[in-house]
Amino acid sequence: MRLRVEKGVIGIAVSARANVSNLIRRKDGIQTGEDQQEVCLYIPDPSAADLLIIQNESQSGASRAELHSVDLFRPSPQPQQPTSEPFNCEHHPS
Repeated sequence: MRLRVEKGVIGIAVSARANVSNLIRRKDGIQTGEDQQEVCLYIPDPSAADLLIIQNESQSGASRAELHSVDLFRPSPQPQQPTSEPFNCEHHPS
């Protein structure tokens, strides 16, 4: 996805279908920046994914982000990657 964090720090997660408590999330918070950022999240079973969640992770108050686009890619088979680790966007050009 492409986004710009205007204020604070945000977290990105995707919930499992019919269970919003079961999240696949990035461990790292996405910091304020002047430019759009490309952010990836590896989802091992896309058919089980449901909601995209963007949440405030700032310790000092509210955060604000501008979401520009969301793209889904089905990567070629790779060794299993931990779902909590940031996914390498370089293999998936926009």
